[in-house]
Amino acid sequence: MKKIFLILTLLLMVACTSGSKRPSLSYIYKSAEETIKDLYQKETEEKLSEEEKNLLVELKKLEDKEEIQNLLKYSERDISYSDILTIAWGAEWGYSDIELNQFLDLGVLVPNPYCEEEFGSYEIFQVLSDFVLASGCRETTYNKCDTSHGKIFVFPKKNDELYYDKKLLIPPSGYCPVYVGVYQYESKNETEHTVPVVFFLPHIIYKGYLENIEKSREESQKF
Repeated sequence: MKKIFLILTLLLMVACTSGSKRPSLSYIYKSAEETIKDLYQKETEEKLSEEEKNLLVELKKLEDKEEIQNLLKYSERDISYSDILTIAWGAEWGYSDIELNQFLDLGVLVPNPYCEEEFGSYEIFQVLSDFVLASGCRETTYNKCDTSHGKIFVFPKKNDELYYDKKLLIPPSGYCPVYVGVYQYESKNETEHTVPVVFFLPHIIYKGYLENIEKSREESQKF
């Protein structure tokens, strides 16, 4: 949903004053409703300014955008222009996806059923071109990882992250390890291995991402 918020914020006029006390989501929603009502009333009376005309045009175009179509697809109720403005303005004021989803009762965020709890961290032992191989840490103390169980995992590399042997990979707060599929590789002794592919994903996750995880896991069963 972050991408949705960014697009909407760029498209819409956000009536926020830097340094002001953050308004409640109820106030933001009421302001959004009044803004939409005012726009349509001015349109009927042919009193729209050029800026208001452009805003109304962009609002009407939003429903055709892929991001909004996805929001409409996964929401448990119809989405109004007031909702869209509330999402944009709320994000600008620093409200989280979870807060906005809960306030608007969209139902697009759900608990992540694929969170794994066996390991809290992973230690890299081999860095390759597109991914790294890491061992799950049964216990981690003073940056030392207990890998005596011998369980191996694959982590796709991120462009903005530095990878090296013995580095610990730890999920950020609010995130958990998720197995999105499996990867097969051949070790130096020509032994084939099939290991889980791991991503750190939110505990509370967007339904669209959850659907992608499910598809990926289904595809991995074809090996």
